[in-house]
Amino acid sequence: MSELKNELMPIEVKSSNNKSKSLNEVITNPKYDNIKRGIKLVYANVGYENNIFTIPYFCSFLIKRWVSGLGD
Repeated sequence: MSELKNELMPIEVKSSNNKSKSLNEVITNPKYDNIKRGIKLVYANVGYENNIFTIPYFCSFLIKRWVSGLGD
């Protein structure tokens, strides 16, 4: 998980670009009020849907820099 100010952002690594059922359940669960969105690492293009950012594996080294820019 990555932490952005008062928000936790779970990261899921997938072998294929299927739905992220577990990640979606964590994001939508009211028990985890400090988790509003997540990151899915896959062999696919960059995308964003249902509060889940899809990021290709080869960009994983940029996640820390990218997440720090989300608060701006």
